[in-house]
Amino acid sequence: MGTVVHFKQAGRPLLPSEVQNGERALAESLDRLTKARLWSAVGHLQTALIGAEKIRDRLPVGPVRDDFEQKLTALIRHLSHLHEQVEQL
Repeated sequence: MGTVVHFKQAGRPLLPSEVQNGERALAESLDRLTKARLWSAVGHLQTALIGAEKIRDRLPVGPVRDDFEQKLTALIRHLSHLHEQVEQL
C-alpha cells in the first residue's frame, strides 16, 4: 500500500483549500494504515490463542491447568473486546 504525493511547483504559495485537501488525504492514508496494522495485530493474537488452547488441551488436569484456563479465558475476553473496538474505528 503506497501513497503518491504530488508537490506544487515553486512560484506561488498553496491555497488554503489545497493545504486542507493535502492534510485530509494524509489523515485518511494514516487512518487506513493504522486500521490495517490493528487488524494484523488482532489476527496475530487470535493465532497465538489457538496455540495456547492446544497447549491447554495437553496439560494434565490439576491446578496448573486450572490457572492456565483462567488466564486463557481472560485473554479471550480481552481479545474479543479489542476486536470490537477495532471494528468501531
